[in-house]
Amino acid sequence: MTAMAIGFLVVGALFAVLGAVNQAWFERCWPGGRMRDASPGWRRTLFLFLAVALAYWGIKGLRLADETSWSNRELRDTVNEAASALEQEPQLDDPQGDYHSLVDSEVRKAGKGSGPVIALDVTTADKNSYTVTATGAGDGFCLHITRSESADGAFVVPGAGDQPNTVVPEYDLKTKVSSGSC
Repeated sequence: MTAMAIGFLVVGALFAVLGAVNQAWFERCWPGGRMRDASPGWRRTLFLFLAVALAYWGIKGLRLADETSWSNRELRDTVNEAASALEQEPQLDDPQGDYHSLVDSEVRKAGKGSGPVIALDVTTADKNSYTVTATGAGDGFCLHITRSESADGAFVVPGAGDQPNTVVPEYDLKTKVSSGSC
């Protein structure tokens, strides 16, 4: 997409040059190619219009290319923001035995506004490590999680009737982000 946008800009610049040349220069380059008197004005107007139109679409194409992919800096900032969000409050134990859905959710939440969230990919490297990649960004980042029982206590579910209360432990998560896949 970027190559096409740059192509528009180059061809637009060519049309701008062709629109800027005067009649005498045109006749020197193409001898015997005498044009009617009204022709140079229309030619110049057409070329300048095409130059402006191609420049507009070239710039739009560059913006679109930027909005549809991630840079390494954008991905790094998103992963670091998600890592700090994971450390903010205690979490319950994940039923699948890992925190993939939680990590995926936090990365997507942190990535809104930085790039296309659909281009983000979180894969589980092992039970506590997750590789975060995105279209356009290099190798991605490794997000490693360690957990410890929360000092704030646990979540207590009251028992029904003579059933005892159920205590569900909460965990504090600590994260470490490194460059590259896990």
